[in-house]
Amino acid sequence: MKPETVSFEVMSSLDLLPIFCELSGTDPPVGVRLYGINFLSLFVGEKMVRSKPLFWCYFNALNEHRIGMRTGPWKQLAKLNGGYLPKLAKVQNGNVERIQSAKLTDFERYQISTDQTEAIKVSGEHSKELFKLRKQMEELYHELAMKSHVWTIR
Repeated sequence: MKPETVSFEVMSSLDLLPIFCELSGTDPPVGVRLYGINFLSLFVGEKMVRSKPLFWCYFNALNEHRIGMRTGPWKQLAKLNGGYLPKLAKVQNGNVERIQSAKLTDFERYQISTDQTEAIKVSGEHSKELFKLRKQMEELYHELAMKSHVWTIR
């Protein structure tokens, strides 16, 4: 990459493990699905576009919006069970059923490409796109909840 090059691709810490696997010439552990993208080509000057949404889930978040997704110009947040799912430090045998059955509610959407401060919640004028985003987020959460490692607490 040339000095002073700017990229507007969205990256997160989730993207580090795929990059480290590539750099070390290893594959991820068997049965582990990586939610990040290998952006290594971006650092050598190739154009890259995120091929799947950036998705995150914090069961112990500071606010009530515990689920987030960023795709294209959109950022979407959601609560779990209307914000009534208690804060959880980890997925464990005492709470896994509650996590797996939680419903995403109270969606907030922002057109982050034109509103970086998230001052304007987007609603009906993009209803078709927003419906797709909601379904996509629900599917990603369901997959994550069903496949998360469950810690055994005795």
